Amino acid sequence: MKKTVSVILAIVMIVSVSAFHTVALADEQHSVDFGSASWTVDGVVVTATMEDKDLTAGAVTVYDFDAIKLTGFDGGKMSVRVYAPDGFSAELEPNGDNEVSLGRPVDKNLVIPPEVRFEVEPGQGGDPGEGPGEGPGEEPGDRKFTVDFGTAKWTVNGVEVTAVSWGLDLTQGAVELEARDAIRINGLDSATMQVRVYAEDGFSAELEPNGDNEVSLGRPADENVHLPDTLRFVVEPKQGDASGELRVHVSDNILQMTPEELGASPEEFEMAVKQIRRNLSNYDKLFGVFEIRAERDGEEVHGESFEIRLDMTDALLGYEGFQLVRLNEDGLTAQETVALGQAEGKLVCELSQSGLYALVGDEIQSDVLLGDVDSNGKIEAADARLALRIAVGLEPEMGKGTPAYEAANVTEMEKGEVNAADARLILRRAVGFEDPEYGV
Repeated sequence: MKKTVSVILAIVMIVSVSAFHTVALADEQHSVDFGSASWTVDGVVVTATMEDKDLTAGAVTVYDFDAIKLTGFDGGKMSVRVYAPDGFSAELEPNGDNEVSLGRPVDKNLVIPPEVRFEVEPGQGGDPGEGPGEGPGEEPGDRKFTVDFGTAKWTVNGVEVTAVSWGLDLTQGAVELEARDAIRINGLDSATMQVRVYAEDGFSAELEPNGDNEVSLGRPADENVHLPDTLRFVVEPKQGDASGELRVHVSDNILQMTPEELGASPEEFEMAVKQIRRNLSNYDKLFGVFEIRAERDGEEVHGESFEIRLDMTDALLGYEGFQLVRLNEDGLTAQETVALGQAEGKLVCELSQSGLYALVGDEIQSDVLLGDVDSNGKIEAADARLALRIAVGLEPEMGKGTPAYEAANVTEMEKGEVNAADARLILRRAVGFEDPEYGV
């Protein structure tokens, strides 16, 4: 009798595992990032769904034998993989209904980590004469590259674009990536921008984004290209075409670059920045210096108007009267100014000449008494306490743009975020101490 019961239980367990039901004895829990739960693979849209779960709402709790249904999946051309922050990856084996589970990796010896990212990607197969995973235009999925992303942030045509890859900090110098690793480009407009990688020997190649604005080093746009091991990653304006379309290029903020990037010594760079600030001292704030260039078919355009659209970032809050000041060729002397308007969260103007431009603005004048956070006409210890609550996020209704936030933001050094230093200075003023850093 006991033997019969054991056999029945074993059969139930086998059937349950095959159907991906969550009845396994070791049904481990995982936190899974599905991104948008949609992938474009070889031009085909593939989506992932689970019963009673929204896979697009950030990390989702998934058990080993929960069924993940893939719609549009082609097992002959695609594969399903999970990736962990430590570099671990494993392929999952779909059943006949195009369902996978974390408890069914292709390699039965693997144990899926508690935190993973879920991806549907091109399969690793190829023509008979090719190496594993090396179909036309594809690098082997496990091939590794050393990639320099710089700050992982670019300003392209006035739009800020950033690169992120799950589990990696792309801003910390050279990063090691596998060919299959997904790099998401936030802010990418594929109609006007392109993603390219460059090598020291002059090699360059474009990477082709999918429908989610993700690229990988294993999918260059040119099917015949083979990427070098060490690369520099860049998002830049798309190359001009024969149609003669006018293209506008806006560089990164030159004031945030390093002297080495500009080919100058630290002393030369510091002297130039001081000179620029001195020449623009009649404005309350210098936000940056940018090279703006209009081109058609690779040639600079002269005497033709073109529109500039810059992001209205948090750094610009509290300022008005924004202008672009054109600098002369040495980058130091102001030549002319153009006022910027605001539309759809952008600073907008028309220019008629390429060159170096400084973005400047004036502080919004206010009747707010700095330090009088509760607006009772006096600066008291209660104001310091309220400023500290704002700094730590306990007064959400007193956020940026409110009179209370403006009154709490007293430090001369950093007119940006309210912090504990603001509360300290308000308290010093309340008890009668003068402080040179108080107010602007």
